Parts: sequence; C-alpha cells; structure tokens
Amino acid sequence: MRAACASYHPDLVDDAVLLVSEVVTNAVKYGKAPVRLCIDCGPSGIVVAVEDGNPALPRARRTDHRRHSGRGLVLLQRLATDWGVRLTDRGKQVWFRLH
Repeated sequence: MRAACASYHPDLVDDAVLLVSEVVTNAVKYGKAPVRLCIDCGPSGIVVAVEDGNPALPRARRTDHRRHSGRGLVLLQRLATDWGVRLTDRGKQVWFRLH
C-alpha cells in the first residue's frame, strides 16, 4: 500500500494501510479463498477492492470496547470517503475510496 500510493497521496496512506489491513483480515477470517487485493492510486485518490469467495455480506458487529476486534466496518464508515460491497460471480468484493 505504501509503495503503491505514497507518491500520490502521502496524507492518505496511513488510513489506507489501516483499512486494507481490516478488509483483508475480514476476507481471510470470514470469507473463502481466493482472496484478491486490488489497489488503484492516482491523482483523484485511492481506491481499494478486496474480493473473496464468500457471497455472504459483511455485518457490523456490536462494538465491545473490551475486545480488540469487530471494528472493521466502523473504521470504513469513519475513515473512507466512500465504501461498499458488490456481489461478484465468485463471491463478494468490499471496496473503499479515499481522497
């Protein structure tokens, strides 16, 4: 993430790295193989998509401040300019945009 986008948007890279970590972790933990990460960096912003083989849509969990997990969708809502989920012929794709 840093190598791909730091020259375009150094001010967005930390948030992008955090969100990539959350979305990829969720794909590995709750999705099915294969998991695919696509990063698009350009002058208009950063777009990231993570695809996995499970068509089940992600669900926001009740936040428990005693736990160290369950905050991925909350972070997407707070940090991403826009985000969403698309069903694909192989499962689903969770994407987000920062600019």
